[in-house]
Amino acid sequence: MIVLPKVETKQQHILLRGGVDQSTPPLEASAGSLRDSVNFDVNVLGGYQRIDGYEKWDGTQLCNTFGFYTVVATIVGAVDEGRTIVGATSGATGVVIGNDLTEGYIYFTRPTGTFQVGEPINILGSTVATVLSEPYQRIDRADAMAASLMVKAATVSRAYVQTVPGAGSILGLQYYGGALYAFRNNVGATSMAVYKSTLSGWSLVSMGTKLEFTAGTGSLTDGAVITQGGVTATIARVVIRSGSLGSSTAAGTLIISTPAGGDFAAGAATVPAGGFTASGVQTAITHAPSGRVRARLFNFGSGQKMYFCSGVDYAYEFDGTVFAPIVTGMTVDKPSHINLHKNHLFLGFGPSLQHSSISNPYVWSAVTGAAELNMGENITNLLSQPSDAQSGGAMVISTRNSMFVLYGSSSADWKLVTFQRDSGSLAHTMQSIAGDTYFYDDRGITNLTMAQEFGNFRAVSISEGVRNWLVTRKSYAIDSCVVKEKNQLRLFFGGGTGMHITFMGPKPSGFMPMQYAHNIVASHSAEFETGVEAVFYGDDSGNVYLVDTGPSFAGSQITAYFKTQYNHSGAPRLRKRFRKVTFECGGAGYADFQLGAELGYGTFNVAPQALALTDVSFTGGRWDDPAGYWDSGVWDGKVLLPVEVPLDGTEENISIIVYQSSATYLGLNFQSALLQYTPRRGMR
Repeated sequence: MIVLPKVETKQQHILLRGGVDQSTPPLEASAGSLRDSVNFDVNVLGGYQRIDGYEKWDGTQLCNTFGFYTVVATIVGAVDEGRTIVGATSGATGVVIGNDLTEGYIYFTRPTGTFQVGEPINILGSTVATVLSEPYQRIDRADAMAASLMVKAATVSRAYVQTVPGAGSILGLQYYGGALYAFRNNVGATSMAVYKSTLSGWSLVSMGTKLEFTAGTGSLTDGAVITQGGVTATIARVVIRSGSLGSSTAAGTLIISTPAGGDFAAGAATVPAGGFTASGVQTAITHAPSGRVRARLFNFGSGQKMYFCSGVDYAYEFDGTVFAPIVTGMTVDKPSHINLHKNHLFLGFGPSLQHSSISNPYVWSAVTGAAELNMGENITNLLSQPSDAQSGGAMVISTRNSMFVLYGSSSADWKLVTFQRDSGSLAHTMQSIAGDTYFYDDRGITNLTMAQEFGNFRAVSISEGVRNWLVTRKSYAIDSCVVKEKNQLRLFFGGGTGMHITFMGPKPSGFMPMQYAHNIVASHSAEFETGVEAVFYGDDSGNVYLVDTGPSFAGSQITAYFKTQYNHSGAPRLRKRFRKVTFECGGAGYADFQLGAELGYGTFNVAPQALALTDVSFTGGRWDDPAGYWDSGVWDGKVLLPVEVPLDGTEENISIIVYQSSATYLGLNFQSALLQYTPRRGMR
């Protein structure tokens, strides 16, 4: 009788860390890094988490926060989804999103008023039920039913969220003064319009009326009333670009209210204790269509204001009410890049970098401190650096193939230093994060510190693991933003692709590719007045989204997966029978995922393990959850648990595949894996 030796089953604990690494040879790669991934993030606290979704935004209540209501009733008629129920006595209403005829439950959302116990419920004038109990609200995804009803409620409310009116893509976004401003062409694309998010949706912001003037004298001030014969108007903003009121030589632009009594004409006009010469009839302020809006906030001493440019028109100042054109005197006065630095407004015109007089964004005269710097080729990024003893707060200026640093505080002591002549950055991809400045160029993602120490060599790139992914998409780079809450730099490319780079301190902890359901063309990170970070995306169809919220891409499924490296468990030439993997998994609410495996470098000799469905339920809630409602959560549930999945197959290595595709369930965070296997014979 032959007695086979008893072989002990072994375990390998794998920390899921490192992100996608497609460059390290398989035998050397970390077992917890990934050979491929889509729509999973490197969690700042560890593990890989399916990304949160995004929802349409216009300033009204977010559609996935309405939740759903349950009313117990005696149901006597058809209570179909999508119908509006009406309380016969109270007049309360709600939109039906489901029912349970066995239990007598009617589920609805977007209520008005309160249904009363004992009153009939009508649909289209016919009684379909009688109320037996007061409705109660839930905003949770503790089980499959609740998660499904939350999605149905969001679908109903999403239809009320407005797209920014107009035509074409979102051209830019900026949060300012408690509202998000969105820039988009008007219908017909004859001009660019500015819209503001409000509690009732997007509201068009009038750009106002302007009147050019010369020979200004006396008390020409904001709020003064202009009189010219029988025509009057109130000055909203005085923009003096040259001369002075004291010498009666002031010239510039007056932003005025709509004139009463007709139109102004060329000639003398008066204000109390002063006057000027109007250059002609007043004109409406309009902005040329299209372009790409870049905006900054700054305070030159009269309150924080927004400054923006687009590459197709003047730069503008905006204080929440008044738009003031910034006229520099350039023959083609259409700056494409903007920055506020050392109390100057900086504008980029192709290769020319110009700045205003100190503390005065309206004046662009060398006599009063304005100046021009030539970069040799078109400017791609302007970014001020944090102030320190060495730099005093310098500004980095990049072109496609060069990098410069501007030191000093004014034209009296500017020092433009050539940082690198053979390395630049792609437009709109330079950001400051984790105490350094990062930029995207031909070699991938690099930071200024490494570039300064080691020069323009491929070895200084911090993105070697995803080099090919980045290099093949560099021609399609569109935008970038920083997400402080998640320690992330996000890059956006054509076709709805993106890259999330998570940092742990000054070092990146992982690069993770993304595929959104919409073509993201603009991004903006800001902070609500409550201190909560807000990240916004704009797409090529005029929609604006609030990011990192909900289980879907504005109703579309989030399809996500990751594939671990081919892990040999420390014995690359030893066959192993793989038996089970146990994930340490975290999340919120009910969710499911699928797991599969590839053995032996994906050899055709062994069939891959088919994706198997596994569901989990995390029913715990955070005590301080800002989206929470009293009595709507489960306080003693779990937020972290082991999830065991059986495996079956024998080969020298294994790659585990995790897949989740859903518009219903929130993403899961896979923090680590415990792999169980039995060693077999060596490879022949």
